[in-house]
Formats: sequence, C-alpha cells, structure tokens
Amino acid sequence: MLIPERYSEILRSAGRSLQDIGVAGVGLSRQHALDAVASLKGTQVAISGGDVLRLRDGRPRYSGDNWYVQRLAGEDLAAYVSRTHEKADTYIRNYQDAEDGSVLYVIVISELGLQKSFS
Repeated sequence: MLIPERYSEILRSAGRSLQDIGVAGVGLSRQHALDAVASLKGTQVAISGGDVLRLRDGRPRYSGDNWYVQRLAGEDLAAYVSRTHEKADTYIRNYQDAEDGSVLYVIVISELGLQKSFS
C-alpha cells in the first residue's frame, strides 16, 4: 500500500492502542481522525469505513456506530476514493462527540479495492 507517511505518523503518535480489547489497531480522537483523513486526500487510498468506540471505565468499547462506503457500479476509482474521504470527514465532523477524549474513531482503509484495516 502506498500509505502516506503523515497518515502512519498520526497513527503512531496520536493513536490509542486497542490491543486491550483484542483489536490490532488504534483509535483516534476527532481531531486526529480528521487529520488522518486529510492526510489521505490526493492518494489512491480509500477509506472504506470506520467504527466509533467510547471509553467506559477507561476501556474502549464499540458503540455500534460506524460508517461504510461501497463502490458504486460504474464508479471510477478516483471518484470512489474521493467520495470515501468526503464521507469519512462528514461522518466524523457530524458525530456527537463531547471532544473530551471519550470517543475514538477507527479508520478502515483500502487501496485499489484491496480492503485492509490499518488503524
């Protein structure tokens, strides 16, 4: 995958490990999630979806809220990738988040139709 270094750096420096709940990824605060989305603009890396977690008693728990973007029939790759970035940005911005660190976003990316979780 041609993942931008800036995206990887955001995950490394700002991501909260989810290993304690058995997930090999990280959750990001709203602002860091928005920064991660922005770092993917202009790339061929699509954001196929994401999950929202809430901290309860200091542990992340899935909230049941998420988003998913499916490629439309006949949609060219560039249009799909751009639409996934817009959808992720809009979802994260509009999600009810007190921005007190109690909400985490897990971003699921894919490149050229090969879905992989890199969060």
